[in-house]
Amino acid sequence: MAYSEKPDVFVLDLMMPEPDGFQLCRLLRADPNFQRTPIIIVTALTDLDSKLVAMGAGADDYLTKPFHIEELKSRINALLERVN
Repeated sequence: MAYSEKPDVFVLDLMMPEPDGFQLCRLLRADPNFQRTPIIIVTALTDLDSKLVAMGAGADDYLTKPFHIEELKSRINALLERVN
């Protein structure tokens, strides 16, 4: 789907069915088509280890649930400004 839609940003949850968010993040970063596309992780996992693994997998930002939609919008806009 990412190839046909060509998103400006990916918003991933870590706790998804296969592939999980960590794996999907790594797959996207390994693909030349998406190496520069911002990735935001949105998850209920608040532990430091999960955040470090996500960032190590290539995520640009990490937001824990619950969050305010305006915060997500602000983070998306900031990432899009960096890549454009």
